[in-house]
Amino acid sequence: MDRAFVPDRLQRIRRIQDEELDSLVYPRHYSEFEIQSFVYWTLRGMGYDVRGGVRTARGQSILDLVGFVDKVPVRIIETKSGKRQRGKKYREKEDQSHARQLERYKRYGVTIDRIKGMTEAELYCEEFLAIIESEPPFRGVWPPLPDPFIG
Repeated sequence: MDRAFVPDRLQRIRRIQDEELDSLVYPRHYSEFEIQSFVYWTLRGMGYDVRGGVRTARGQSILDLVGFVDKVPVRIIETKSGKRQRGKKYREKEDQSHARQLERYKRYGVTIDRIKGMTEAELYCEEFLAIIESEPPFRGVWPPLPDPFIG
C-alpha cells in the first residue's frame, strides 16, 4: 500500500513504531497533578490540614484535595488543568462531565472550590484567607495561623 493513501493518523503511528527511541518534550501546560501539588503544598505551608486523593467512604469518588479540621472535612478543592481540548463537541461533553462531578460532590455538604489552571491556583492561594473568612457558615472553621512572634 502506498503511503500517500494511508490516513495521517496511521502514518504517525507507523512513524513512531519505526523509530527506535521516542523523545521527551517539555510540557506546554501545567498538568492537573502540578496544579494540585501547588495548592496542596501552599496550603500545607500555611498550616492547613489538606489531603489529596481522598476517597469517599463507599469509594464512589476520589476527591482531588480536601481540607479538614479535626479530621472533619470542611472544604473540597477540585482542580482541572487549564488546557482545553479542541472541538466544540468535546468541550460540551467535558463541561457536562464536570457539572455532573460537581453535582455529586455537593451531596457531601461541604464547600466546593473549583480551580482551573495554574493562574487560578496562584490567585486562590493568595486570596485563601479572605475566601474562608467571607463565608458565614464556615467563618473561623479553618483558623488563621497563630502569630509566632506573640508570646
